[in-house]
Amino acid sequence: MIIEHIGIAVQDLEPVERFYRLLFPKAEFYKESMPEADMEMLIIRCEGYKIELIKPLSDNSPISKFLEKNGDGVHHIAFRVDDIEETMKRVSSEGIRLLTEKPYTGAEGYQVCFMHPKDTYNVLYEFCQGI
Repeated sequence: MIIEHIGIAVQDLEPVERFYRLLFPKAEFYKESMPEADMEMLIIRCEGYKIELIKPLSDNSPISKFLEKNGDGVHHIAFRVDDIEETMKRVSSEGIRLLTEKPYTGAEGYQVCFMHPKDTYNVLYEFCQGI
């Protein structure tokens, strides 16, 4: 299992994008809108990992709620797995709650599932499996 990406919640993409373009001038930057999840993202593809800057599309978005409580900052860490359903079964059998019963389609078409942060020492972790 490796870190696939780090998700960072932001109120405003533009100033944060300028900062990351300064840090990573050779990285690939592209936007992805996910209206069904009430958010848009700027994905920064660096050498061997990605950063997802996540902006809510409305005040009802789960990202908006996170930002209200915590402000801009790290939202989650995602791990790439080979078999997301097997991984979900394995961790749930050890008492770790999952936020969904089945994986669902997330950014870039990945199948994703999040673990409950109360069971993971207050860190929101995501499993993701490429298509």
